[in-house]
Amino acid sequence: ERLESFVKAIYAHSQWLDDKQNAMIFANTDHDTASPLDEARMIQALHFPELSAAVLAIQQAQLPLLDFIFQQRVARMQNQDAWIKAWNNEPYNIAYKQYLVALSAATSKCREMLLAQPES
Repeated sequence: ERLESFVKAIYAHSQWLDDKQNAMIFANTDHDTASPLDEARMIQALHFPELSAAVLAIQQAQLPLLDFIFQQRVARMQNQDAWIKAWNNEPYNIAYKQYLVALSAATSKCREMLLAQPES
């Protein structure tokens, strides 16, 4: 159950990133919702020390995504017309693929842990 909660939290983080990008870049609004990755980190720290590298990989993989979101938000606020003409989502797409690799690795590790547990 805890492992499932961990996986739900990391997948919720993926949705959180999408929501953050949509709100901050396209809707030009703030997005102050807490990251579900915080819950995943808490579950990992309390119950699954063997997942610390997986959580760290997700944290590191999210950094270019967050950086892109904030850079685009600032660029749009400075000059929306110039921002629209220069819009290029490819850096985000490339970084997102790397993020998905980290997410998939964490999920695979969880599956291995689940399969290794004796059935009750």
